[in-house]
Amino acid sequence: MAFPLPDHLPRRAVPQDISSRILGRIDEATLQTLNAELARSWLADLDDNITSIKVCLASLFFSSTYFLQHRIRDTIHSNLPRFESQLAASKSVCERLQTLEADVDALHETVSHSQVRSQSHQYTTHSHFRRQVWSQQLHDDSQGMAH
Repeated sequence: MAFPLPDHLPRRAVPQDISSRILGRIDEATLQTLNAELARSWLADLDDNITSIKVCLASLFFSSTYFLQHRIRDTIHSNLPRFESQLAASKSVCERLQTLEADVDALHETVSHSQVRSQSHQYTTHSHFRRQVWSQQLHDDSQGMAH
């Protein structure tokens, strides 16, 4: 310390955190008490505290990982019935869409062939009618010449 504190002044409370305790011990060292053994004890305390912190953190990590895994699993299981229902509905929609596409394709083919037949029928009817008109005109012309 820079100067000694009078006895009637309140002393600082004993620190609760590890780093403050070790720093307090370093602060209490004087030129007479400072030696390699004291420095080794500080390093040993630091190493012990670092090791205990690592163990605590590892324990915390594994327990939180375990908790998260169970939470994820529980969420999946709670949502599974709704998911399966939506999946079944999606599959049903896909099947109905495929059926509808097949029916539309078949209807398109039927209409296309029907139009070709209708046009062919119209052409045949038109040709037949034209031949009748032409025959009638020939017949009328030949009768007109005969008279």
